Amino acid sequence: AGESRPAWSILEVCNEGPYKYKMRRPLATAYEVRDCVYGKGMYSLKNFKKGDVMYEEWWHVIPNEPGAILLELTGEDGQQTKYEMDVYVHSVLNPSKNIRELFPLDGHMNHSCEPNTTCINGYEHEDGTGGGYTTVCIRDIQVGDQITCDYDLIEWDCPDKGIDTCACGAPTCRGRIWGFKHIPSEDVKRQMIPLAFENVLREAHLSGYITEEECQEYLKRRATETAADFQ
Repeated sequence: AGESRPAWSILEVCNEGPYKYKMRRPLATAYEVRDCVYGKGMYSLKNFKKGDVMYEEWWHVIPNEPGAILLELTGEDGQQTKYEMDVYVHSVLNPSKNIRELFPLDGHMNHSCEPNTTCINGYEHEDGTGGGYTTVCIRDIQVGDQITCDYDLIEWDCPDKGIDTCACGAPTCRGRIWGFKHIPSEDVKRQMIPLAFENVLREAHLSGYITEEECQEYLKRRATETAADFQ
């Protein structure tokens, strides 16, 4: 099993050296950040089956402005592990609100056109400071496997960190990953839109790509998804 409860994370303004923010969180038990060919990546510390809940997480709203973030993880023994993050690289742009959504360790998750995880049960805090979600395995994952997601399902437009030449190696690799808006194939878009995250669905509606009725239908479907739907 993964982490059984939402892992609290605290975001605060930081004046330590070059850092604009500090984000503090307990050390994860289901996964860790390691060096990889892309810089950093998330790797599983446990075996998971398709449909398993890997973890629950919080996210934070920050301004759409450049800056560095210090991520501080504390283990049960009190030992701390620290990572440097970049606002543009490690957060998701919400274009219509001109804000960014910052995730603790998920900011280091790399893309795959055939990912092994997705997110369900997304919600927002009433005070507008962020929200939470549940990460579910959509393929079997073994200890040491890299944990991946599909950036085009998460971001409508990501010009600040678009991938010009995807190296995921999947048979269905789309080649260029710049957000859902930029997927060139209409057939692929229509196949993927029901799987898109809530923020992408809302941007797709605002842009006129889908109707209000379609948007509400997809949002309702996503809101009622459970881990069992992916078994």
